[in-house]
Amino acid sequence: MPQHSRSLSWLAAAVFATSLAACGGDGDDPPVATTPAPAPTPGVPGEPNPGQPGVVTGQYRLESSPSTAAAGLAALNAMGQLGYGFVSSISPYTQTLPVPIGDLYLTDTAHTGSKLQYSLVTPATSVAAITTQLNQQGATGAAYKGDVSFGTGLAVEIRSMYVKDTTKSTTFTYEVKPTTTTQQKATLLAELNAQGARGFQFHSTGVLVPSLAAFNVYVKASAPAATYTYTFVDTTATGPANGAALETQLNAQGANGNALLGTYSVNDLNTFVQIYEKSSLQTTPVTYDVVAVDTSDTLAQITAKANTKAAAGEFLYGDLMTSDQKFNTLYVKGAVSNRHPLSGPVFP
Repeated sequence: MPQHSRSLSWLAAAVFATSLAACGGDGDDPPVATTPAPAPTPGVPGEPNPGQPGVVTGQYRLESSPSTAAAGLAALNAMGQLGYGFVSSISPYTQTLPVPIGDLYLTDTAHTGSKLQYSLVTPATSVAAITTQLNQQGATGAAYKGDVSFGTGLAVEIRSMYVKDTTKSTTFTYEVKPTTTTQQKATLLAELNAQGARGFQFHSTGVLVPSLAAFNVYVKASAPAATYTYTFVDTTATGPANGAALETQLNAQGANGNALLGTYSVNDLNTFVQIYEKSSLQTTPVTYDVVAVDTSDTLAQITAKANTKAAAGEFLYGDLMTSDQKFNTLYVKGAVSNRHPLSGPVFP
């Protein structure tokens, strides 16, 4: 289930923007058939699902991908009012053109009653302007999710997406740290942990094109108060040997409460590391389930499988290829928040 992504103005190769629009499509693709799974047992916001003690469960919903920013914003806010947060756009492993694209949304028992409000703004074009925009939005309670694109070719519309939970008074403060396009391993790890100790969570790394001004983005929520520690695990460009090796590696880190953020290139792009994050709010292990991808799955089948997992408290992380050239879908259980470097936070 590849996340549909497109490299945008200020995002580096390691962290692509999600896209709501169909790549290569003409905007007239037929709507994706959606069959919602049974709703999870209601719970109290921030508390486990009473139907499964100690387990937060959820439900995914698949919607068609709008081809304009105006239609996209309307769709986002319609779903947000129902308590569904936008996860990312997804596509199946199909050779059929145009490749079908769907928008995946999530609701879960940790956010029962949440109402989400989205905004799409013109992306900033300098590091200083990015910092200003992030903090202007954050002061209103809107968290940055990622840059998204609508349409194709000359008609493409690029927007920065922000999401706010209107049932909360949480605000967000951002810091943008200049770096280099080939950031060094030791320097990055030191920066991550220094920022984390101050309560600033790593959001993403980016590069402005064509200036190649590189930077790292950090965010601090007004509540709940948390600090973060980061761990690097050396890997290769092709990752662990196979799905079983990947699952072993993930769960070895997860046993310590470490949540995977993704694989990054460092040391002049010659070294690859998996970045793991541990929140001070994480008091239980994080567990990972790695499942071999069935490349014949349709969007509806991908969503159905995700819902089966979410009903058991396992949330979709995304797909990773291992050294055996096979794709594996990752599901994560027990993390205090579910986010991904490709698509940002689902809930602010």
